[in-house]
Amino acid sequence: MNRLLLGGALIALVLAALLWWSSADTPAAAVVAQAAVVETVVAPAMAAPGEVASAQREIAMQPELEPEPQAAAPAPVAAADAALSGTALSGTLVVIDEQGVERTDLDGELQIVLWRESRGEWHKVEVRAGLWSTTLPSERPIKAISIADLQAGGRRAVPLAGFEGHIPIPADGRWLIRARWPPETLLHVRDRDSGAELDPVLLVAANGWPASTALHPSQAAGSAKDLGPSPVRPPPSRQGRELTRTLFASSPGYAWGKIEINEGLGGERILLLERGGDLEIRILGVVDDPNAVLRMFSEEFSPIFEFKLGTRDTYEVSGIVPGDYRLVAQIGDYWDEPVELGEVKTQVVAGIRSKVELALKAVAAPARVPCAGTLMIPAEWGLADFTLGFELLGTALGGAESRFKIRREQMQSVGDSPTLYAWKAPDVQPGRYEVELSKLSFSVGLDVPEQGIVDARIELPPPTWVDVRCVDDATGLEIEDAMVSWHYKLPEGVSGWGSENAKRDQARDCFRIRAPVGTLLVQGSAKSFARKHVDFDAGPGTNELELRLEKLCGLTPLLRDGETLIPWGTDMRPELEPAEGQAPYNSWSHGQGAITLQRIDPGMYTLKVPPIPGFEPVPDQLVRLEKGVVVEHVIQLVRGP
Repeated sequence: MNRLLLGGALIALVLAALLWWSSADTPAAAVVAQAAVVETVVAPAMAAPGEVASAQREIAMQPELEPEPQAAAPAPVAAADAALSGTALSGTLVVIDEQGVERTDLDGELQIVLWRESRGEWHKVEVRAGLWSTTLPSERPIKAISIADLQAGGRRAVPLAGFEGHIPIPADGRWLIRARWPPETLLHVRDRDSGAELDPVLLVAANGWPASTALHPSQAAGSAKDLGPSPVRPPPSRQGRELTRTLFASSPGYAWGKIEINEGLGGERILLLERGGDLEIRILGVVDDPNAVLRMFSEEFSPIFEFKLGTRDTYEVSGIVPGDYRLVAQIGDYWDEPVELGEVKTQVVAGIRSKVELALKAVAAPARVPCAGTLMIPAEWGLADFTLGFELLGTALGGAESRFKIRREQMQSVGDSPTLYAWKAPDVQPGRYEVELSKLSFSVGLDVPEQGIVDARIELPPPTWVDVRCVDDATGLEIEDAMVSWHYKLPEGVSGWGSENAKRDQARDCFRIRAPVGTLLVQGSAKSFARKHVDFDAGPGTNELELRLEKLCGLTPLLRDGETLIPWGTDMRPELEPAEGQAPYNSWSHGQGAITLQRIDPGMYTLKVPPIPGFEPVPDQLVRLEKGVVVEHVIQLVRGP
């Protein structure tokens, strides 16, 4: 997969995440949040490709927590007249336990996000007997604060309604925080055929991305905890703003299954497992590249599991879902055209220990060559502190670094000009690089030939201004909740993930971008509108750009068992299949057990509902979407055997 396609997938994931946070405010989400959470997940019989994420360069944080629709909002706090910094802030923490009793005597830890424009930084505060105090840093003005994580009494606590999102700093420096302890999660792990509870249950948490996209815990299986017979109570996480966790569960003789749980909702969950097989993999040959890995695929994209190569010549993997697989030895990220060292196909059978051999081919690491040059920054920018970031647009071999940075203090001024700087990188692998200047979303391409390069010249164009307005294409009216991001022209093969958020200029009533003269990639987005991005040629002076966004249409499917509303699981995703000729634009949001599917074109669509454990299959349904309207669509379920 090339980087351009990956960038599109990443942008779609970010939009989905933003919509996910906002979707909990919908009426359907509020109803589902009040329903009992009893949900069944069937471990897939064959691995499916997962969505791709990537290590983000430097993007705006979005640490907003899920709202709690059942709780009353607190009285509004008075905001200070101006952005505050170096300010004393203190308050009381009130936690409502499972019996509804207010606790004001708990020790814990509070993680506050300090917001400066569109970016935030975490600030840790200790809570002692329900009281806390801190002094906000004074380096730069703080516009607002929010809660990223809250621990009280040794447990995760969830802020009540009104305490999520950005909150103005109280004028008197006092902040009462109300939260609740969510109910415990009870996980039933059962045989898929008989429904019998399994004993023992082995459980391990996925350690972030990309582990959370796999269908097997890989090396982490060795650290799985034996929690005894099902049902079990997964140990709660102790930190991090994410309430949703990915867990792997198994039992001797069974394949590993994956399930996502939301610690903010709690309740009962059911994971159905099937009998699994084991595999012994013998590696023929030697690889000395530290980035070499062994991956197993059932499809062309996301791997089932991944092991580091070079540590041993035999790998034993237990608890694999029966089926046909490819074993591939690779160097580099699987989504980014890795170098392949060998491949073999194999079959895993339930209850059988299979054996397979994988022969490796040798790959010579390229020579390291010099890389140096100059950086020219016009004085109008007034940049005193900056960094050049280098990223290889290919696979790093022989342990070479694919990313590295050169800071301003590592450069030397050239001549009398304060705008010309000499830089020198460590010896690098030949190839094409993206070179990014920090704080400006400015990137250029740099080709390092086989003999190296010592006179590379990177030149930043002079600054210009672009005033951007986002308007509704149908009405011509400005969109209040719009967001604008931008990036300078991109080197070949680069997706432009490291974009910059434009700032809102209240006096001019628009978004203002200060960017280098040249071609910019500008994107506008808003809730219920389709994203729009354009290439814009920014000249000297002040430029004006109007982005006309189209209103999305869509539906919120509601699952009902009689009068009971059934929540959508995080791994249950319906689809809207468009008719021929309709735009392929696809957006969806998922939060608090509700799902909203959105499209850009109105018309007739086919709604496809995935299997719902315990109910008869839902036949495909023909639905009509009206332009600019999102409607609710009720699906009556029929109980199955």
